[in-house]
Amino acid sequence: MPLGNAVFKLAPEDFIVEECVSWHIDGAGEHDLLWIEKRDANTRWVADRLAEFAGCRPRDVGYAGLKDRHALTRQWFSVYRPGRVIDWSSFDAPGVTILETAAHQRKLRIGGLAGNRFTIILRSVTADSDALEARFKQLSSSGMPNYFGAQRFGREHANIALAQKLATRRRLKRTQQGFALSAARAAIFNEVLAQRVRAATWATPCAGDLLMLDGSQSFFAFDGETDRADIERRCAEADLHPTGPLWGEAGAVTAATIAALESKTADSLPLLRDATIAARASLQRRALRVVPQACAFRRVGGDVELAFTLPAGSFATVLLHELLQTQDASQRSNT
Repeated sequence: MPLGNAVFKLAPEDFIVEECVSWHIDGAGEHDLLWIEKRDANTRWVADRLAEFAGCRPRDVGYAGLKDRHALTRQWFSVYRPGRVIDWSSFDAPGVTILETAAHQRKLRIGGLAGNRFTIILRSVTADSDALEARFKQLSSSGMPNYFGAQRFGREHANIALAQKLATRRRLKRTQQGFALSAARAAIFNEVLAQRVRAATWATPCAGDLLMLDGSQSFFAFDGETDRADIERRCAEADLHPTGPLWGEAGAVTAATIAALESKTADSLPLLRDATIAARASLQRRALRVVPQACAFRRVGGDVELAFTLPAGSFATVLLHELLQTQDASQRSNT
């Protein structure tokens, strides 16, 4: 239950995102790594400007993740420049600053992130600040439902519409097919998670679950009996998490009532289920719970500043919704 109301993204500086990476800079190679700060700019737009400046193909520019446009974000880009030296000091694009450059062996690929660090200022907060801080601390210790955020579904659910086209075998561009598949899987996952939240089983192990080790993609089957006390303890300590399906044709499957719940949910969304089949996606798993890390709560006059880190693929807006009924001022200004 939201504790009150708040507004965020009144200005790009109210929503700061900084990538956390697990890889190391090579210091040599045919790619330039660029650590870029962008303000009110789209990641793909920045990539296109880099390609134009470098005189290379857009596909020769890489990045590990898409970042919010209406924000102040810092992220890495790579630019392929075999046999050439590029003077990036003269690069100029509105809202874009190159903070650091280095040589690297490989192109950056989507998904090559450990996570993201967020610093968010909430304005016009109507909740009691002590109660808000207590709820925030609770999320930092026991975690929150790992829903996909609204961004995954596109403006006015445009990506869901693409998924429905994909399900009926209509031709889509490669990028559109990627958006369609991601949205279809996210919608099925969110509905499975919502049912387990209502049943109060989203953070507790059930017979038939596939349980994921925190901070990894490794998971194992739980039959409801073997090492039950230890499994329950580890889930309570957020060392293990129940998982939900990223729907597809084949892969590790749950059992018992959990399997029935997941199948019934997918069948209740036939066009989205069929979109994953049309894309020939394999069944994968995603943790139902995520625990924010390195959390900090600060009062800034009458506003509240939240700082926290989430693993790649988890959404800051989901955390905000666990605290407050929020309004995105950047969306309001674009309507």
